[in-house]
Amino acid sequence: MAVSTSLSSARRAGAYLLVAAVVLAAAAVSRLVASEADDAASQALIERIATAHRAVLGVQGHAHWRTRHTDEPAAAGSLQEVQFALLFPDCYRLVLSKPGDLDSRTVWRSDGVTLEKLDYQFRDAPPDRKLTPVNHNDREFARLLACFRLDLPVLGQDFTVHAAVVPTGAVLTLAPVRAEIAENVTTLTIQLDAAFHITQLAWSDPQGNHVEVTIDKADWDTPPDPAVFHVGPPAP
Repeated sequence: MAVSTSLSSARRAGAYLLVAAVVLAAAAVSRLVASEADDAASQALIERIATAHRAVLGVQGHAHWRTRHTDEPAAAGSLQEVQFALLFPDCYRLVLSKPGDLDSRTVWRSDGVTLEKLDYQFRDAPPDRKLTPVNHNDREFARLLACFRLDLPVLGQDFTVHAAVVPTGAVLTLAPVRAEIAENVTTLTIQLDAAFHITQLAWSDPQGNHVEVTIDKADWDTPPDPAVFHVGPPAP
């Protein structure tokens, strides 16, 4: 009798283990199917977003650039106003200033070959001027330009890209795939409205610092005048 009871218990235990294994396998298959469906939906949305942006030649407008350091509360951080003009693929002009400061500002201007930086300290004084080759020290701006034109092949060299629908439109989440990128950026998100126009870019670094560029207004239909990107005098 004791042997029979032991065998019965062993059979029940084996049956439970078999059921548990089947349940776990089914759950794993379900997760895999859900992941594949999510990847397919993401890729389809990415294609729609890319198609919408292929006809965009440039954009100009105004934004707020907030930088919050790791030891600051969420509502804190330094704030800059940004007047921007971008002519795709590689021309840009950014004017950064502090709210209410009528004297000092910094202008970054690229014609696709040369980058010009102008530092204004006083309203009536000439700026300090520096010229460097493009891609010499403007890696952050170059990444922003690629984000603005939603150049997914370029972004895909440095990041994995995932797209999802949200109530306000869509969001792209980028995660670095190369170590040299991960040293400076942990995550990068691009918020889009219903027309797939960019409304905000945000990124964090491994030290916990966080940057948000929120677009207040933008004209996606009228490309900026190419003269805006002329490098050299006369200064703006």
